[in-house]
Amino acid sequence: MPNEITLDGNLIIQIASRRRLRKDLKSNPVIIQAAANSRHFTVPAGFTLTVNSVTLSDGNPGDAGGSILASGGSVVVSNAIFKDNVGTTGGAIETEKDGANNEPSLTIVSSTFENNEGSEGGAINAKAGVFNVQSSVFNNN
Repeated sequence: MPNEITLDGNLIIQIASRRRLRKDLKSNPVIIQAAANSRHFTVPAGFTLTVNSVTLSDGNPGDAGGSILASGGSVVVSNAIFKDNVGTTGGAIETEKDGANNEPSLTIVSSTFENNEGSEGGAINAKAGVFNVQSSVFNNN
């Protein structure tokens, strides 16, 4: 999957306050669409992916974690939308131990999961680690 981003350091994706955006961006959300046959991110142990105020759509890597695979790493999501992602398991997000048995962690706050598809966990498949969801919406997963 050459179009997927595998973290080798911490990464924060955050859209500036809507007040700071140009007029044409105020009414249109920022959407990050996955490349064909890819997920957006893989997060290995020792690294953290933070996603704020964006939409991640159309991930479909042909295996687990349609948008994000946390393989021993940490993921923090707030005010995000996961839409139309497909994984064999974990339609939008999959968490799993890595080969060294490192535990992943996943925190989701005020986010929406819509039309994601996976045989185990249409939206999320938390196979291992710490998993916390607050004030979020799940529709048609």
